[in-house]
Amino acid sequence: MITLEAVPDPMSAESVELQAAILNSQPAFNLMVQHKELLTPEEIREETAMSFVKRTQDQRGNEVDV
Repeated sequence: MITLEAVPDPMSAESVELQAAILNSQPAFNLMVQHKELLTPEEIREETAMSFVKRTQDQRGNEVDV
């Protein structure tokens, strides 16, 4: 069984490193979807920040400064 846990800080260096390992584990998939094989830590931070903002807006129903 897989247990998911909330990440205290998705923007921390450790979290970004883990996300990079997962997201860059399938370069062929990235090439099809992102049009390049590997994502940089900066791209992962930007994507994480945008996902967090969208999720926060959806749950609260209004814009929240993050």
